[in-house]
Amino acid sequence: MVTLTTNEIYKMGHELSQSLIKNKVTLKNELNIKVDDESFKKIDEDLYYRSNPNGDNFSPSQSKIKVTFPCLEIFIYK
Repeated sequence: MVTLTTNEIYKMGHELSQSLIKNKVTLKNELNIKVDDESFKKIDEDLYYRSNPNGDNFSPSQSKIKVTFPCLEIFIYK
């Protein structure tokens, strides 16, 4: 299992996005991250419940999770 958390994903995405903007790379860019099944499930659930604290209808992502930042989209795959 990887130790990648949603906090680390946010930190990484924010820093990369700011660096891209600083260097005038303003088109959408992608970062693809592959993780094991258990890590994928934990990240998926954590992102859902952070966005929907009172959510009661979590539906697991099938094969990828997309996290969007200015100038950057992070895709997490299992």
